[in-house]
Amino acid sequence: MTKNLRKRIIIVLMTLFTITLLGTLIAVNVLNYNVNLKHQRMAIRDDVRHYGVEVFCGQVKNNIKISEYDYCTCVVLTDNTVVVMSNQLPDYSSKEMKKITRELSHQNLSSGSYKDLVFVEADRKSGNRVYIFSDNRTAKENSKNFLIFSVIIFVIGLLILSGVAYLLSKWMIKPTEDSIKAEKEFMSNISHDLKTPITIIKANADMLEGEFGRNKQIEYIRQETAKMSSMVNETLTLLSIDSPVQQRVFEEFDLSSLLYEMVLPFESVAYENGITFDISIEDKIMLFGDSEQITRLISILMDNA
Repeated sequence: MTKNLRKRIIIVLMTLFTITLLGTLIAVNVLNYNVNLKHQRMAIRDDVRHYGVEVFCGQVKNNIKISEYDYCTCVVLTDNTVVVMSNQLPDYSSKEMKKITRELSHQNLSSGSYKDLVFVEADRKSGNRVYIFSDNRTAKENSKNFLIFSVIIFVIGLLILSGVAYLLSKWMIKPTEDSIKAEKEFMSNISHDLKTPITIIKANADMLEGEFGRNKQIEYIRQETAKMSSMVNETLTLLSIDSPVQQRVFEEFDLSSLLYEMVLPFESVAYENGITFDISIEDKIMLFGDSEQITRLISILMDNA
């Protein structure tokens, strides 16, 4: 029972840990991607401030290398006509860029993302609106590297959290295991200890029946002792199911005294069955072992005999 309970605790803990870790990593990756897009837009703005918007519009003829990204520059004139000044984006035609620019202009957006593009509004002073577009390849590449790192962290985190879940389940289930163990030991001790008095009561009832004859009272005693004996045997059978092997505590004890205590109550049982009962036990026999288990063994052997 405790094994199944422990498995359930581990499953619950791992589910919570996995959801928490996965949710955190997803949120961090989304945030990282947005930050990368923001940095890419900032890089365009920095280049505009450093080189001037004219360079992006192709109005300055020089060998200036702006940055390591492809870009497209579109101008929205005062009459809402869109003119493509420069287009280095391999995946978008000038016609497509005009349509995108017109749509963003109507939304009055100054910067942001559109599909796999990032854009900034570089100039509006002259009445014309200059939009500079760039693909989000840099942001994707940085985000991909971070995603791979996150997957590694996720796997390592799951391994660590599985160990934590195992230790936590062990700590959480320990009071229950101790309680069940104590209950089983108590029931086992009581059941074994009850077998001897039940046997003696039954033997004495047989003696009384032989001496005074059969009557209802003696029959009741025999019936109830039979019920108790059956219940004790059933209890011992249930306790033996799925019971772990326990380490015994060995110590030195007086076997002679223990034998006298266990054997003497069976004199009446032997007399009832017409068995000669002689006791010859050497004094001070010291034995190193589990006295509790030896006591039960003697009781079983005498009962069976």
